[in-house]
Amino acid sequence: MWVSLIIKNPGDNKTPEPGCAKNWWYNFLYINNFLDMATGKECMVWTWYLANDMQFFVISVPIIWITFRYFLVGMITQVVLLLASFGATIGLAIHYNLQPTMLSAG
Repeated sequence: MWVSLIIKNPGDNKTPEPGCAKNWWYNFLYINNFLDMATGKECMVWTWYLANDMQFFVISVPIIWITFRYFLVGMITQVVLLLASFGATIGLAIHYNLQPTMLSAG
């Protein structure tokens, strides 16, 4: 019962999303962006970015600490992560045949 109160506002008369009954805790732990969005198991789909942002925040704390404590190691770590990000983006673009464009897909 209380799960439905989290996802509904007082004026909402819609039924809750089907994934919220079992998978609400993914949102609570900020790991809901790891769920497969095509299966309908997600709860509050629009909150994927909150999870993404929180994960980057948690990862940034040790990286910043390493950079202040061991400057060269921290800078190398940051460059490696930056290149890995570029590589992942390029790899996904090639795999899914995505073309660069100024227009949004939606």
